[in-house]
Amino acid sequence: MPALPKSKLTVAEYLAIERKADFKSEFFDGQMYAMAGANRHHNIVMVSQHEPMCERFTCSADGSWALVAFVGLDAKLELTSVPVQVPLADIYAGITFPGPDTERE
Repeated sequence: MPALPKSKLTVAEYLAIERKADFKSEFFDGQMYAMAGANRHHNIVMVSQHEPMCERFTCSADGSWALVAFVGLDAKLELTSVPVQVPLADIYAGITFPGPDTERE
């Protein structure tokens, strides 16, 4: 017996389900896909293109965001959502930054 085709969710349907869910999902082409290990307490990381610096934004339980900057090739980016530290020297391996007297466009 052939399988019945899955109906596609609308964006509004996906968002309604996602708001009530105990776990995070991705939405692609009308389908929901559970994200392994994801939860509502996660980190957002911004990586600078101009200097060895990463900024970590962490969402608190009350919905506020906290910012921590990791600066310099000796620094280690520490994530709070998963127990990991990543040396900025590894993130920027092979990158040469302009000197302090070089003007950026």
